[in-house]
Amino acid sequence: MRTYSKEGLIDVRSLDEGLNEIELKVLASALSIEPLEEDVRIQLKLHKTGEKLTAKGDVTFALILECSRCLTEFRKEFTEKLDVFFLPGFSESKEKELSKDEATTLYYGSKGVDLLPVIHDTILLSTPMKSLCSEDCKGLCPKCGKNLNDGPCGCKK
Repeated sequence: MRTYSKEGLIDVRSLDEGLNEIELKVLASALSIEPLEEDVRIQLKLHKTGEKLTAKGDVTFALILECSRCLTEFRKEFTEKLDVFFLPGFSESKEKELSKDEATTLYYGSKGVDLLPVIHDTILLSTPMKSLCSEDCKGLCPKCGKNLNDGPCGCKK
């Protein structure tokens, strides 16, 4: 098991042929996502076949969200699946229609595989548009604005 930190760059040449298991810790500051509370933890199984690389694993992170009903901030932890296929380089050809496989394939350069864009997109796509602090959140009183999760407001609605 190899452990990387700070950045999501993996040198493909340093990987063994076949299965490689790695753990990554990416600093929240490297991703520039405001509700991200702490560093992101990634556990990956990388399967290297020549220059081809398949990455499967889990991305674990925590976000500070605001409840859409009561406007209270709360922390929520996520674990999202990652399944990405990488090939070296990128051959540009004009006006070529991409096949389904080509559209889901990512490419890496001479410095290696940069996982930061993949991790960034995974977090953004996992962030709910409307979040609730709990399924039974009562929200705010429409008249006085008191948080009804703390008890009745006492005003006449």
